[in-house]
Amino acid sequence: MLKRSVFRLSSSLLSLSKDTGALMLERVLTMAVGIAVLSIVGRALGPIRFGQYSYALSLMAMLVPLVCVGLHAILVRELSRFQDFEREILRAAVLLRFAGLIVALLTLAAYVGLVGSGSIELQWHALLLVPGLFGHV
Repeated sequence: MLKRSVFRLSSSLLSLSKDTGALMLERVLTMAVGIAVLSIVGRALGPIRFGQYSYALSLMAMLVPLVCVGLHAILVRELSRFQDFEREILRAAVLLRFAGLIVALLTLAAYVGLVGSGSIELQWHALLLVPGLFGHV
């Protein structure tokens, strides 16, 4: 009896360690690719344009919480609680995310229009980063 429970515990720990290792490997590979891409982009753009790109990227990073609206944890909790209303919960979550996206896009457009009116590069960098906001929807 004790042997079986120890075997189940060790197989659970093995499965958990494999899953954790896979998640850590994915995170390390994502970071490595990100560093490589940023170094290539930095060399290609030069210091001034890369600074403008970084500025636009930081603007987008500040707008991502408007798109996400903190729905991940709430969505998991509500879907586990009310399994019968799955469609309605998901529909409401998608609508909230799109509303957040529209607010973020309008905020970005207003900011770039007001602050970056003299810099056409900033406007282009901000425009090129808009698909990153769609990735968070």
